Amino acid sequence: MPGREEHPRGVYVSTDEAEHLYALRCEAGLAAVRAGAALAGPTAALHWELPVMQHPAEIFLRGLPNGRYARGVRPIHGSAECVRHAGLLVTTPAWTVIDCARLLSRRDGVIVADAVLHEGLCTVSDLRTTLVLRVVWEKLFEPDSLGKRLRAKDARLAHPPRRIPF
Repeated sequence: MPGREEHPRGVYVSTDEAEHLYALRCEAGLAAVRAGAALAGPTAALHWELPVMQHPAEIFLRGLPNGRYARGVRPIHGSAECVRHAGLLVTTPAWTVIDCARLLSRRDGVIVADAVLHEGLCTVSDLRTTLVLRVVWEKLFEPDSLGKRLRAKDARLAHPPRRIPF
């Protein structure tokens, strides 16, 4: 049925309700960790109201020190530019795209990038600058992970004037 998703035990929940519960979990997660932590990756994309094909099971946060966190909280290490949006600290749209490109499938990363450009939340130049900052960070601090999912070809697939039909 439209607007509903099936859960493993056969329970049906409205997707609007599931999104609301996820948003509440995000707020609670931010409140439980240190000040300065921000929503990131697919979590930030949902907060920016960008299309995320698969609803994340975890809350992705940036700005957390190394350590163990509650189940369902996934830290993303490294610094990123953050802004306050709708009352919560969240990575900028450009950083959200970069994180989604690393954490999601290629298709889903391109969908998020395309939506950010189409909505005018950032420009191609912003994405390029952020990508350069991310690559510099990886070269300095994470040499083994360079280029995991960040590919120039992915960035070229996103096109601002039109949406990619998926």
